[in-house]
Amino acid sequence: MIKRLILLCLIPAMLVSCKSAPVDQSGPVMTVTEQEEKAMERFKTLLDETRELDRSDAMPLILEGYREVMDKYPDSFLAEESYFRMMTIALHEVYPPKEEEAENLYNEYFRRYKHPQMGMAMNGELARYYYKEMKWEKLAKFTTPFMREYVKSGKYGDTVFLFLYTEAKFHLKDYDEARKGYQIIKRNSAGTRDADIAEQRLEYIRSIQGK
Repeated sequence: MIKRLILLCLIPAMLVSCKSAPVDQSGPVMTVTEQEEKAMERFKTLLDETRELDRSDAMPLILEGYREVMDKYPDSFLAEESYFRMMTIALHEVYPPKEEEAENLYNEYFRRYKHPQMGMAMNGELARYYYKEMKWEKLAKFTTPFMREYVKSGKYGDTVFLFLYTEAKFHLKDYDEARKGYQIIKRNSAGTRDADIAEQRLEYIRSIQGK
């Protein structure tokens, strides 16, 4: 089960264009415990530095602090969390969203971490962004590896990526593929909002295809 979760974290990781910042390798190598302590100290300092500032005024300091933790203390959990926080800022706290920057952070994260602790959170955040922004081509491509893993294992469990993949296929007018997904969602997620949407989509597909 653990191996499967790791695989689900990793499979879409190289699907978007990527650039990465260099990793700071200077200075003596610290143990993981030392990195955790240093990262926590930096987060506390960052909180003190930005406590009295508006979010917009604090943002340069916040981003600088996150990047420092990522580069200086990469083996700490807060470094992984910093990737997630920076990606969500790029997607949701600037207008227009810095999509390419978020994708670069996403890919840098998965190149750096072989056993990512924030992998599913990173996957989910980027997938939901594509859905919200109606980036159907990107969403279909991003979620396809999850579908392959689902088919291979025969287990769907949490159907969030199945729903997002199926919605992408629906909006791309690949109705045969969408119908398969919505039928699974109805069966596995009965009584949920996703199942209600699936039924509505299936009715529309039947009206289009006449079956």
